[in-house]
Amino acid sequence: MSGLQSIVYAIEVGGIRWWITRGVLVAVWLGLALFYFLSEFVGFRHAEAMDQAQIARQVAEGKGFTTQFIRPLAIWQLKDSGTAMGEIDLLNFPDTVNPPLHPLVNAVAFKLLGVSFDIAQDEIKDFRVFRPERVVLAVSLGFLFLTTLMVYVWGRWLFDDIVAVTATIFLMTTALVWEFAVSGLSTMLVMFCLTTAGLSLHVALASEEDGRTWLGVAGVAVAALFIGLAAMTNYVFGWLVIPLILVAAFGFSRRWIAVPVAFGVFILVCAPWWMRNVALVGHPFGLAWVSAFMDGGLFPGQSIWRTLELNVWQIVSPREVIRDVVRGVMNQSMAFAALCGGFVIAGLVVGCIFHRFRAWSASVQHWFWGGAVAIVVVLGGVVFPADSAQWQSANHVLPFLPVLLIFAVAFLYVLLDRIQLPLSLLKYCVVGIVLAAHSLPLVRDFLAPPGRIFAYPPYFPPILALTKPWSEPGEISCGDIPWAQAWYQNRVSVWLPRDKDQFFEINDLMRPIVMVLVTPASTNSRYVSEIRKGEWKEWTDLILRRTGDRAILPFAIPLPPPGPPAEGEYFLLSDRPRWQ
Repeated sequence: MSGLQSIVYAIEVGGIRWWITRGVLVAVWLGLALFYFLSEFVGFRHAEAMDQAQIARQVAEGKGFTTQFIRPLAIWQLKDSGTAMGEIDLLNFPDTVNPPLHPLVNAVAFKLLGVSFDIAQDEIKDFRVFRPERVVLAVSLGFLFLTTLMVYVWGRWLFDDIVAVTATIFLMTTALVWEFAVSGLSTMLVMFCLTTAGLSLHVALASEEDGRTWLGVAGVAVAALFIGLAAMTNYVFGWLVIPLILVAAFGFSRRWIAVPVAFGVFILVCAPWWMRNVALVGHPFGLAWVSAFMDGGLFPGQSIWRTLELNVWQIVSPREVIRDVVRGVMNQSMAFAALCGGFVIAGLVVGCIFHRFRAWSASVQHWFWGGAVAIVVVLGGVVFPADSAQWQSANHVLPFLPVLLIFAVAFLYVLLDRIQLPLSLLKYCVVGIVLAAHSLPLVRDFLAPPGRIFAYPPYFPPILALTKPWSEPGEISCGDIPWAQAWYQNRVSVWLPRDKDQFFEINDLMRPIVMVLVTPASTNSRYVSEIRKGEWKEWTDLILRRTGDRAILPFAIPLPPPGPPAEGEYFLLSDRPRWQ
């Protein structure tokens, strides 16, 4: 009998209970991961995901950081840096838009797994998901799993076990996190880097508080390392080195070495890539800075990427930059609940800002991450789109979610303790109700009927796979979704230039363009503001399928053969009838 009592005691308050709780959390996480991996993913739907995936393929195949997605503006930048247009090789074109870490990580996965990027013609009829995209998703989910583990460890070290478990459950039940985990974007990698940096900073501050100053300096170095890696995934997160240097200067006794270590490690991580870009085009951020000037007066929508001619001083205006920052901050403020995963988290985070944590280490970290979020929101406001339909894809708040949750959950328990409920059990009931409200979007995803099998419109991979054999690897195509053509067809594709003169300049001086693909990415645009008078105005006849623009290429065919869901909505121009 005493043995049975020991087992019961161990289950209720002993070590077995600890293992059961963690085992249940892991099982739930794996179940959610399988659900989103197998049921919710219908292919990449973001241009950035396809762009970085095709760069990863180039790296995996030993071609370096080159791209098959050619922006006309990137050609202009190479010309402006001193390369003659006739000397630019479109088949070996350097990428200067994307930071390197996310493509590099996926390239390693492609190489290790021996991924095939071919789609056999007899597989097109039953095509559902491009197999390499599953690899990208698996890598992203791996980073999410590691982040979840660190949230638990960090929450337990900083506060206690109940805060750690609750924060972990909040993270696991955030539907937005899972949506980004299966998006193919770099968000999970940035989230992992920031969480690791936060855990390292916690170790550094705790060590400093205990008098282990050299271990504290080492923690600062690791935090700087992962902030540098975050910057090499998304440039805007590089600004977090500023609050890190401030913490190193005012929070450590050996500040004379902590500050140079923080700055030096960050520079060592980022400098090789910056020097590569400077050598290629004379700018450390390559062409990424153009994102701050999209949708301006001279270049509506994304047309700035499609131009071969740019006078920088026509778009660089301090007044417009300040306007974009203010507009971006306001838009992020209005969409804050949606950007961080729901109104429950948003409310707790806003309330947590005004709470003062008593422990020195917790207080320093609280203000550090508050300042970090503020810096990214303000500076990220420059590139935050005005179009609300694009807000989610430009989400710079979500990578901070694990950090925010740890402090927000601790704040929730502080509030419940101050209320002094008559029964301690009621506190956990309230937390359960809050979690239930927070997880409603996740429940919605489970109960929703099956949706489309492709991310259409505008992406319909079977059409791209069908037309891939119509061109040779050394030929150049063009279109309004060149990132998708590059990814699914493994062909060099130029973004449809801003006007026909620029189209013929590329065609005549560089390489002949043998095909032009038109899709719902342009044909679904607003007729007056975007087609007739906006970014597609020079191609109105082509988008509306009038005969006037057949002069650029003489032969045309609607794609695919009649049938849903993309019944004739793809349109292909060619130099000859390649489909025969």
